[in-house]
Amino acid sequence: MVNGIWSGGTHVCWGTDNREAPLRLCHASYPASRNIELKALDGTANPYVALAGVLGVGEIGIREGRLLEVGDCCGGKSAEDIGEDGRAALGIKEKMPVSLEEAGRRFVNDDVVKRVLGERFVERYACVNKVGFSFIFSFVCRPDVFYPRRSWQSF
Repeated sequence: MVNGIWSGGTHVCWGTDNREAPLRLCHASYPASRNIELKALDGTANPYVALAGVLGVGEIGIREGRLLEVGDCCGGKSAEDIGEDGRAALGIKEKMPVSLEEAGRRFVNDDVVKRVLGERFVERYACVNKVGFSFIFSFVCRPDVFYPRRSWQSF
């Protein structure tokens, strides 16, 4: 995630028709074609688990009558571009995780996610991912070494 290339930006926020926000409300003025775009995922995410989490957290918010704590970061600027004062005015306080380790920590420590997906699932899913990613990264994280395809076949 980086700012300025419509990838969703680096801050936890949402925005009406803002391509720089990780959660974008599209076509807000046209209810019949309104939709939501979620950009906060990458190729390491399980889209089913991510969508279940987003929908479940949203449902909890609706059922409990919670109000959004972060204002609409509308327009074309990223949360980074509006500056510290602009972010403070909208209640934008958090940045997106920048590593798998940080994302994993946030996932396992989030009480609302545990309510949605179940504490047992969160613990086991995180454990499986930790083992899986460490295995994969043992092959791909050494740019100075070429790993031929056959090295994968031995496993």
